[in-house]
Amino acid sequence: MPALSGTSGASPIDIRRLTDMKNSIGATAALDIISDFQRVLEERLHEFKTCNKASASTRFHILHDLSSAAETLGLLELALASDRLAYQIRYDPRSADDPRLSEDVVASGKRAIPAATCL
Repeated sequence: MPALSGTSGASPIDIRRLTDMKNSIGATAALDIISDFQRVLEERLHEFKTCNKASASTRFHILHDLSSAAETLGLLELALASDRLAYQIRYDPRSADDPRLSEDVVASGKRAIPAATCL
């Protein structure tokens, strides 16, 4: 799985994606959407942090939701970390227990929420 391995030194957010959203639907509507997605991200991150003992299926669905919401907002680091762990859960379940993968999701989430808030 070379395309999803390793850590990124890139910015946690794709500003261009959010700027395009603001330009196409207006700043007020974009800020409403961003706020809604931030709430979803915060809820899913909380669920993820508390689901250590949950089934692989439950963890996969939480990670999928995280990735989808993060990608919509251009939070590419969080989307990548979530996708990486979801991939491991689905295709290599034993390696999904590596705590570094979960730590990457939580750490990128901690950077993503404030980054989206600044917009």
